[in-house]
Amino acid sequence: MSGSLKLNTDFNSVGKRTAYMLEKMIQQEGFILIDDLAENLQVSRSTVNNDIKGMKESLVSFDVELKGIPNKGIQLIGEEQTLRLILSKYVYDYYRNHYPLKEDTLEWVAQLSKYYKLDQVTVELLKKNIAISMSRIIEKKPMLRSIDYYNNFEYETPLLQEFMFHLETEYRLTLGKYDQDFISFPINTRTTAMVADKNMCGYEQEVRILFDAMMKGIQSNFVTDFNENALFDVLKHHLLFMMNRILFHVDLFDLFMDEIQLKYPFSYELAKVAIHVIEEELMVTVSTIEVSYLAIYFELVLNKKQESKVERKVAIVCSAGRGTAILIHRQLKEALGKDIKISQFSETDYQELDEADYLAIFSTIPLSAIAGVPIIQITNLFDSQLLLQEWKSIGLQSILTTNTVDFSFQVLDLEKSYIENVSTMIEELINEKN
Repeated sequence: MSGSLKLNTDFNSVGKRTAYMLEKMIQQEGFILIDDLAENLQVSRSTVNNDIKGMKESLVSFDVELKGIPNKGIQLIGEEQTLRLILSKYVYDYYRNHYPLKEDTLEWVAQLSKYYKLDQVTVELLKKNIAISMSRIIEKKPMLRSIDYYNNFEYETPLLQEFMFHLETEYRLTLGKYDQDFISFPINTRTTAMVADKNMCGYEQEVRILFDAMMKGIQSNFVTDFNENALFDVLKHHLLFMMNRILFHVDLFDLFMDEIQLKYPFSYELAKVAIHVIEEELMVTVSTIEVSYLAIYFELVLNKKQESKVERKVAIVCSAGRGTAILIHRQLKEALGKDIKISQFSETDYQELDEADYLAIFSTIPLSAIAGVPIIQITNLFDSQLLLQEWKSIGLQSILTTNTVDFSFQVLDLEKSYIENVSTMIEELINEKN
């Protein structure tokens, strides 16, 4: 259910009731009587108890305690960063009017979105995170300590520092380093991040330790022949942003993930072992979607191919991460032929794309139509035949004939068998080539 629909639901929805109870427990801090919750929600005690049981299951991956004592009620105990994440995941969409943002702040978010090339999902997460953080700080609930294993790669970016100053002046509060780090986390979890090596080298030592532990786990389970330094260069940025996503319970878009397990089973098994090591090292639970994203990188390293120079161009628009975009790039190369140049763009970059330079645009997201430029939305990445059918349906079959496919015909001898005719055709083709 989308945010706008959640906002208009009533207490017949278990999600709305859960959001109400969580918000009350976080705001009140102390125990809340079950009878009071039942009365406010206009439901029975048994309904509230069932909702609490489901709530406990939902909060298993969060470092909080949902404590219940007979005749005293229930209480939610956890650190500020975790309580804010719970508000973001389970409360905000139902009660966003409790967490307003000023118009100037929304304009600042638009600037940040353009500067960091954020996709729409990350933009919404950033808005949500700012709104909740402002509300909590105004209520005298600031962050009191740093976040373990978290890296704020953008802390010293001038634009982000100006934005923090805007928040302080606009909402008349003071932001400590820990709150600034927390507010910035959506920017530091994006999958489409393109960050210069010089900006990231200071964080590589920590992730190298994690990488070495991953490789040790892989080597104890599989016989592999990786160039570990080369693999680290490919993986390091992904691991840095993945660690942040795990810490903040950021859900990734499940793009072709089931197909990745089926198409690349060995890479997927390598990724499963690597993720298990990460879970043990960081003491966290990692979603299976992250396994698939990591498998993409292993697959790219295992099957690295040289690419030839090309002239004809198509574009890929993908907001699901660099690894996924590279995999789509390779799959299209296999389907369309090596004489097609494929360029990839983020959802933001697409707005400034010069479409006249491209024969077609492949996209994982819906795009507005452009006069004269076919747009093909990818729904099944690993079905090469389907990709070819889509390609042919827009009248671009001629592209497939350049240096890739040789079309010719011969008159067959009706007196000969199928095998004899094929042999004759092959012999004549060989003679032509010679």
